[in-house]
Amino acid sequence: MSQPAMTSGTPSRAAVRASLSGEPRMAPPVPGQTIDPRSATIAPRSGPQPRSRSARTAPGPEGSRTRRPGSFFQACDRAVSAGPGIRLLAATAVGLGLLVGTPSLAADEDVSAADFSNPFFAFCIDTHDARKRDLQQQAALVKELGFAGIGHIGLAAVPERLRTVEEAGLRLFLVGLRVDLKSKTEPYDPQFKEVMQVLQGHNVAVYTTIGGLPPGDPAGDVIAVPILREIADVARRSDTRIALYPHTGDWLARAEHAVRLASAVDRPNLGVMFNLCHWLKNEDEANLPQLLESALPHLFFVGINGADSAGKSDKNWDRLIQPLDQGTFDVRGLLKILRRLGYTGPIGLMCYGIPGDAHDHLARSMATWRQWQKQLQSD
Repeated sequence: MSQPAMTSGTPSRAAVRASLSGEPRMAPPVPGQTIDPRSATIAPRSGPQPRSRSARTAPGPEGSRTRRPGSFFQACDRAVSAGPGIRLLAATAVGLGLLVGTPSLAADEDVSAADFSNPFFAFCIDTHDARKRDLQQQAALVKELGFAGIGHIGLAAVPERLRTVEEAGLRLFLVGLRVDLKSKTEPYDPQFKEVMQVLQGHNVAVYTTIGGLPPGDPAGDVIAVPILREIADVARRSDTRIALYPHTGDWLARAEHAVRLASAVDRPNLGVMFNLCHWLKNEDEANLPQLLESALPHLFFVGINGADSAGKSDKNWDRLIQPLDQGTFDVRGLLKILRRLGYTGPIGLMCYGIPGDAHDHLARSMATWRQWQKQLQSD
């Protein structure tokens, strides 16, 4: 597949760089922005923002309400994880709310934020499982332990994974896509479009890693934006979301870069996934509250695990990826920030590289998660 061409509808290189770097730029007004006549630069529009299909309502400071993307999809996050009767009721309620133009999801989100009932799923559980469970056995395991579903690595065997997960009454939360900015002809897997047809109507998102250039190389910005717009547009036709996935060593390695990139791509179904282990490896811990707040309008998923901050400089991931009952990093404190911000989306348990029987460490992590839920509800 040839790389998408720059057309008259595609921003110039200078415009993309300015959008990603935060530099002021000349531009005509667009929804949500006004022109400051003193500087002729884009300034945020004050007052209520226009509500789009993906906007959601959540508590703001001092009882105000702020709009953030994700309400429709986050309602689906909860409804799809429930039984078929709840799915039918949820679909009816959402449909009625959209028809009459009311923020029908707001109350449900407030309750979810208050009781911290975010869907909790397991991710990368099969890479180092000593039992070498097949897909059906993995689905049975996470159901037994009380997880809402599973995240899948890559695009291979997606139909089988989807079938085994849904037959167990669970949800497939994620599949994976790799983008290569060096490729001139095929920057992403051509089977992506076929997989999108398989996933249509199943409320699955695509975590997307981006490599091919040195981490953060500014030359990648103008290459990545049109590719990601094409990917997002293909996914949107299947009601599927794209979650940019910062990964150590990749061109997209930092969460703050992913947030800027999502803003530049400017597609309602493209956001970011915050990954604790990769953030600890690459970014400053002191900036966590500010980072999560800036990411919130684009935050589709959060990945957590037990971790030792001192493992930042290690060559392996043994200390940066542990079960939730281990590690020195305050994961519960991270969850408290998410709750305060009103994040109600899915939270994934990263299990990559954890040795032994997956049942053992998954059970321990689930016990810790439930303990934290009770503590957060009582805070």
